Amino acid sequence: MRKLIGRMAVSIMLFMAQAASAGPFEDGQAAYNRGDYATALKLMRPLAAQGDARAQSSLGFMYDNGRGVAQDYEEAVKWFRLAAAQGDARAQSSLGFMYENGQGVAQDYKEAVKWFRLAAP
Repeated sequence: MRKLIGRMAVSIMLFMAQAASAGPFEDGQAAYNRGDYATALKLMRPLAAQGDARAQSSLGFMYDNGRGVAQDYEEAVKWFRLAAAQGDARAQSSLGFMYENGQGVAQDYKEAVKWFRLAAP
């Protein structure tokens, strides 16, 4: 009986530890939010390379604002475009702003409106 109770206790603790731990994206977002951009970049880059739209959008913001990386509008557009193509509304809106302001792309109001419309609910 003691063994059974011990096993159950260990199982419950393991389950609670798994439920409490965040995934790599959430860990990267938490690092970004606390200003630890190096850690955020380290966690987001592999996810973005694997096609995670949330991570791609986050990398776009990092490059757009020069957080943890040198500010690079063309690189921001690259990541926003990848995420936007997957339907990420935040990236679509950001891509619209990039076109509106001519940052990383030639200024193009029609293209900006296209992305803003796609981002709208």
